Amino acid sequence: VQAKKRKTDSINNTESSDVTASMSSKYQLKVQEVVGKINELTSVENQFKQILRQVNELVSMEKEMKGESEQINKMTTKWNDIVHLNVGGVKYSTSLDTLTKYQGSMLFSMFSGRFSLKKDEKGRVFIDRDGISFRYVLEYLRNGDEWILPDDPHMTKIILQEFAFYGLRCFIQIVHF
Repeated sequence: VQAKKRKTDSINNTESSDVTASMSSKYQLKVQEVVGKINELTSVENQFKQILRQVNELVSMEKEMKGESEQINKMTTKWNDIVHLNVGGVKYSTSLDTLTKYQGSMLFSMFSGRFSLKKDEKGRVFIDRDGISFRYVLEYLRNGDEWILPDDPHMTKIILQEFAFYGLRCFIQIVHF
């Protein structure tokens, strides 16, 4: 009976050992499967990060190109633009080309696109200066050296002050000769 019991125990131990080995093998396979999935996810995550960096670079390049495009558009349309002004309450219309005729002048700087300009309620660019004498500034910008000062000495003095304010030194040099 004891021999039979030992034989039964031996069979049970072998079966138990086989079951344990089978479960251990299944466990190992599951662990390997999970590790494989984790490695796949890590690879996908790294690819996603790389794609995200590339997208960010593209967005940055697009912004740069948009800024350059806007500058080009400003430069190409600049010469055809009509500018409506309100100078000390007097309304004027002229071309952007006329206002930016002399580099280094205040008007050139104002209308270069680098500064924001004050506008009145109708959208005209507002300049807080004497509106009547600005007419002479515009005449000079349009006609250059062919322009003639008025005979009135008081008005000439006012005009020269306005030319100095607007940085039209070329005109002031001509007058002093």
